[in-house]
Amino acid sequence: MIYLMCGTRRYLFLCVLLFPILFKAQNKSSQQQQKKIDSIIDNFNRRYDSPKPFYNLLESSKGLNYIYGQSRASNFLSIYYRKQDQFDSAFFYIKKAIDLAKEDNNELELYSHYLAKGNIYLEMRQFNNALDWYQKVYSYSKKKDHEKFLRITKISMLNIARVYSNLGEYNLADTYYKDIIDKYDFDTTDAGFANIYRSIALNYQREGKMSDAISWVEKAMVITKKHNHERLHNVLLVDLCDFLLQEEKFIEAQKIYDQVDTGFTQWNKDFYLGKIYVGLKKINEAQIKFLNAFNTTEDPIVKKEASFELSELYLEQKNIEKGISFREHYYSISDSLNKIRNRDVIHNNETLYKLIEEELTTKKLKAENELLQVQNRQQRYFVLGLIIVAMIGTFSIILLVRNIKSKKSINLLKEQEKILLKEKVRLRENELNTLASALSERQNVLSEINSDIRNINNSDDVFNQLQKKIKGLVSSGAHLSMITDRIESQYPNAVLKLKAKCSELSDTEIKYCLLTKLNLSLKETANILGVTANTVKTSRSRIKKKMEISPNISLKKYLEDVLQA
Repeated sequence: MIYLMCGTRRYLFLCVLLFPILFKAQNKSSQQQQKKIDSIIDNFNRRYDSPKPFYNLLESSKGLNYIYGQSRASNFLSIYYRKQDQFDSAFFYIKKAIDLAKEDNNELELYSHYLAKGNIYLEMRQFNNALDWYQKVYSYSKKKDHEKFLRITKISMLNIARVYSNLGEYNLADTYYKDIIDKYDFDTTDAGFANIYRSIALNYQREGKMSDAISWVEKAMVITKKHNHERLHNVLLVDLCDFLLQEEKFIEAQKIYDQVDTGFTQWNKDFYLGKIYVGLKKINEAQIKFLNAFNTTEDPIVKKEASFELSELYLEQKNIEKGISFREHYYSISDSLNKIRNRDVIHNNETLYKLIEEELTTKKLKAENELLQVQNRQQRYFVLGLIIVAMIGTFSIILLVRNIKSKKSINLLKEQEKILLKEKVRLRENELNTLASALSERQNVLSEINSDIRNINNSDDVFNQLQKKIKGLVSSGAHLSMITDRIESQYPNAVLKLKAKCSELSDTEIKYCLLTKLNLSLKETANILGVTANTVKTSRSRIKKKMEISPNISLKKYLEDVLQA
């Protein structure tokens, strides 16, 4: 018995002695596995053609309880689903990545994920939401001295510039592009530096400054040619060819066209060559190229444009039957693309609505839980107060102070409820944007139909009556009244507020202001009002001068502040 007890003691002593060694070995093994995961992340082949490797990385990180690995894997999955246009899943995984980065107290990862969330909104063409996240990242990262934040600062500035360009705020976009080139050092041999030049060129193209666009794309081509960035160089050649076509420099465009290597660039050479031949008055050759493009391409946009060009060529040659046939193809493809676009817009809005609803539900449950906790605390304090008052009156003062704090908590919860109501108002703004875009598309299609009818030159009375009806629909202002009424209901006394700010504004300029508030592009506003995009642009500039708005502030931002005041 004594021997057995001695043996047990020796065993326990041996376990106590070996436990730190075993624990240290296990910890070292875990660290080695984490380093292996870090190595996998750093050397990932991020082609995003399958989610499987990212799921494997996520499961491995979960097994080690490695939060950083889980966060990165969730971000990769979000990017994968964003590229597949599965925005529900993309939002799910980026939210998971953000929560994990917060849990890990990793600021660099957190703001990288914020950038990724902005990218999702950008893919959905929700430009204002994307801008909010990019500016949040930029405002924070530019204050950091750490070199690792420098990359995030550059990317956020570039993305802000791209969003402003898509919103038609070309001067603001140009300011950000020039600032990033002036303030930060770049590897001028890198393809990314040439891409910044390309982005500046595309901004000038959208603005209609084609000579500046051509100048910047040529600067980018010097870099790509010198440092053998063949893929990007071919993309720039296509851009330059497109710019020259818009400038009607067809001979120069053909020279650039001949340099493009289709092994590096996906584009329809027949369609581009057809447009060049049209400019050079080689009508038969142009028809052949457009027919090849129409018959061989699977890209619906190229097929649509090719059918339009063929329709125009046949109508010019008085071949009415073929002209009408290809015009019908054009309208059919346009309708199909519009349905797809509208379906995507509706789906994206439903996704956003669902996400906001989930966020509102979470906040509401949290608020209700906090309110219940406050109420429970109040009840406990009250009962305790009765007991303490019966025993010692001094403690009643302490309980009174706690009761006041509880009331402050209730007031805070009420403020949170107001924030939830503001989110609902934002949803209504999205509905107005969708309605205005749909009306703009309707005006555009009606204008095209009216133009086609005028080109056919038919003297039939019925035909003329049809033309008058369509012309009446194009010039109808009912839809504009409907939009302005909806804005008035959303922002009571909107017109009075604008008049109070600037009494010199005309009724037409008031309409421009209301449509600008809806975040409509130049083209969409022009379609609704039945004017040209240049007229809209000029009118907006004139309104900014009348209202004495600073050049650094966009008209839309200024109107939001005025109408929500």
